[in-house]
Amino acid sequence: MLRRIMTLVSTSASINLARRNSGHADQARLGITSIAVLLTFSAAAAFGAAEGTGDAGTELVAQLQNAEKAGDRVEPAKDDAKKTDSSSAKTGLTVGILVFSGVQIIDYTGPYEAFGQAQCRVITVAEKPGRLTTDMEMTIIPSFSFADCPELDILVLPGGRVRPNPTVRQWVRERAEKAQYVLSVCNGAFFLGDAGLLDGLTATTTAGLIDRLQKLTPKCRVVRDQRFVDNGKIITSAGLSSGIDGALHVIEKLRGRGFAQEVALGMEYHWQPDVPYARANLADRHLRALLGVRGRRLPLPDGVKYTLLRTNGGTDYWEKSWTVRTDMTAEDLLKVLEPNLPKSWNKVQDPNSSSLAGGAAKRSWEFTDDEGHNWHGVVEAVSIPSGGLELSFRIRQGALPTAAIGSASRRNRETVSGIVVQIKKADYAGDRTELKRLFDALQPFVMDNELASRVRYWRGFAMWRRALNGFNDAVDPKELEQDLNAAVDEFNAATAADAGFVDAKIGNGSCLFSLLFLHRSDGARMKKLLGRAIPLLKEAQAAAPENPRLLWVLGPSRWNSPPERGGGQDKALATYQQGLEVIRKNPAQRENLLEPSWGEPELLMSLAWSNLNKSTPDLTAAENFALAALKLVPEWHYVRDILLQQIRKAKEKARPGSSAAAAPSGVAALAAPPRRSAEAAGSACGLGWPQAPRILHRGWRPDRRRRIRLGRFLLRLEPRSVTGLAFHPDLYL
Repeated sequence: MLRRIMTLVSTSASINLARRNSGHADQARLGITSIAVLLTFSAAAAFGAAEGTGDAGTELVAQLQNAEKAGDRVEPAKDDAKKTDSSSAKTGLTVGILVFSGVQIIDYTGPYEAFGQAQCRVITVAEKPGRLTTDMEMTIIPSFSFADCPELDILVLPGGRVRPNPTVRQWVRERAEKAQYVLSVCNGAFFLGDAGLLDGLTATTTAGLIDRLQKLTPKCRVVRDQRFVDNGKIITSAGLSSGIDGALHVIEKLRGRGFAQEVALGMEYHWQPDVPYARANLADRHLRALLGVRGRRLPLPDGVKYTLLRTNGGTDYWEKSWTVRTDMTAEDLLKVLEPNLPKSWNKVQDPNSSSLAGGAAKRSWEFTDDEGHNWHGVVEAVSIPSGGLELSFRIRQGALPTAAIGSASRRNRETVSGIVVQIKKADYAGDRTELKRLFDALQPFVMDNELASRVRYWRGFAMWRRALNGFNDAVDPKELEQDLNAAVDEFNAATAADAGFVDAKIGNGSCLFSLLFLHRSDGARMKKLLGRAIPLLKEAQAAAPENPRLLWVLGPSRWNSPPERGGGQDKALATYQQGLEVIRKNPAQRENLLEPSWGEPELLMSLAWSNLNKSTPDLTAAENFALAALKLVPEWHYVRDILLQQIRKAKEKARPGSSAAAAPSGVAALAAPPRRSAEAAGSACGLGWPQAPRILHRGWRPDRRRRIRLGRFLLRLEPRSVTGLAFHPDLYL
C-alpha cells in the first residue's frame, strides 16, 4: 500500500490529502520523539499515517488511479470535503495550457501546479494529438488537441522553442478572445505578439529577449523591471519561475489575496507579490554584449580553460569572477579581452590603478545605458598562488569615484558601515534571512583593497551568526554546514588580507569548532578540524589575551572544564567579568564601525545565564545582568523574551512558600533544557544547550562520574544542568 501511494502521488498534485491525513499522527509523536528523529522520518511518518487510515487510504489509492487515467485533478476525499469551507471548493474554471515540442518544463508545470492547487481543472492542449518532448527531453502526452479542446476560462502560453506557426497563431487569437484571462510565461509572450494581441499594451518576457520582443511588437511597450505585467485580461510574466507568480496573480484576481496566499503556502512557494524583483532588470544585462545572452562565454583563445567563481549583485551593481588557467600575464589577458568590450564603453583613467600589487592589471570604463543612467566598470586580473589568474568584472551605476581614502572612496566606507550596523541588528533579532541578504550586500566591496579585510570579516560574521541562530532553531545541519563553511572562507580571506587581524581568527576558530560538532561521528574529519581550530585560537590568545570577544568565546570552555585544569564555574564568571572590564575601558574603539567592537551585550548575557545556571544560582545578579544587556540592546529577542523570563520564573519558584517543584537534576535536566540563544553558547566550539538533547537521543549513557565520551571530548553532567563540552586535557585552551 505504501509503495503504491508513493508511486501514484508522484504523478498527482493531490499530495495535500495525504498530508492532512497524517497531521494528527505527527502531532502525537512530537511529544515523545526528538526533533532530529522527527525530521529524519517525517516523510515516512506521513505516508505511514495515510496507509494506516483504513478505508480512507484505500479510497485515496482508487482516486489516484482514476486521476491517472483521466488526466484530471483529484477531488478531496468525502471526509475531507466536509471540513473544507467555501474558499476551498472547486472553482469550476478550466485552465488550458498550450504545449508543443520544446516547451520549457517549468513554464507550463509551474502554472499547472498553482492553478491545480487553486482547485481549477487544468488541461494541456497541443496542436495535434500524440506524445511531445519538452526542451529538456521530458515526454508528455497532451490532454487535448486543438480539434477537441473544450472551452477555456484561462489560457496559459508557456515559452520554450517558440516558432511562428499560422495554425497556432489563429488558435491563440480565437481562444484568447473567448477566455477570461490570458497568461504568457517567458517567451510565450511571442505567441501573443505574433497574433497581434500586444499592440497598445505593456508587456515583459524573459531577460535575454526583452529587446527582441520590442522589435517584434513595436506598438507594445516592453519593460524589464516587472516580474509580470497586468493589462487586465492579458497578463505577461517574465522567465521560468515568474510564471508561478503570474498564475498566483491571476488566482488573486479571481479569489482574492488571502486565497492566493494559501495556494502559495500549499506549494511551499515563497510568494512575495509586493517585492519588485525582475531578473531582466539586474545589472548584469550590461555584460551580455561581452559574455552572451546567458553570460557564460568569455571571449578567450581556444584551449584556455576558465571556471566561474561567483556572480551576484543587484539592479545597480554586479560582480562576476572566474579563474583562468593560462600562461598569459594579467596585462596580456586584459589586452585579449579589451577589443570584445561593448563599443559604448569609454576607457578612463582610474586613480586607484597605481596601488595594484605585482602580477595584477586593471582597466576602468564608463558608459551610459539606454535610459540615460551613468555607469562605471572595472576589469581586473590578479595572479593566484595555485597558478593562472582570477579575472573579475565589476560594474556599478554612477560615475567612477575620484575622492578616495587610500584606494577606497568615502562613499564605500559609509555604505559598508551602514551594512555592518544592519548585520548586528539582524543578529540580535535572530533574522537569518536578513543576515544572508546583508552578506550578499557586502559582495561589491570585497575587491576594495582598503576595506577588503573588514568587509570579509563582516561577511564572515553574518554567516557565523546565521549558523548560530540556526543551531537554536533546529535548522537542517547541511544548511548550517554551508553557512559555517562560508563564514570560514570569509574569515580566511580577512586574515589573508590582514595577517594580524585577531578577531578574524577568533570567529574562524569558533566556526571550525561548530563544524566539528556537526561531524562528531567522523573521527578523521574531527581531527582535521581540530588541527585548524586550535592554532587559530592560540594565536589569538598570544596576540591579544585580553580581547573581550576572545574572552567571551573562551568563557564556556572554562565553565565546562574541571578546576584541576584551570576551569570551573567561578573561572568562567571571572573570564566574562574580565572581558566586561576590558571592553568598558575602551569605548573609543567603537567609533570605527568597521572594527569589531561587539561584546559588551554578549558578556552581560553570558553573566546573566551563568548566574542563573551555576550550582548556587544568584538570581538577583542574573536579572541585573540581563537588564543591563537589554539596556544596550532593547530589541534582543533572546534576552528579552526568553532568558529574562526564565530568571523571573526561577525567582518566583525560589520565594518562600512557593509550591513549585524543585529544579531537575542530572539527566532529567537534559530532557527539558532551557532554551537559549545559540549565540550564548559562545564557547570556542560555538556549541551549547541546543545540541544537548540531540546527544542524549543518540542513546549515549553517562558513566559513574556523570561523563559521556565524545571522541576526544567529554560531556560532563552536573546536578543542575549540562555544562557542555570539556576539552581533553591536551586541548584545553
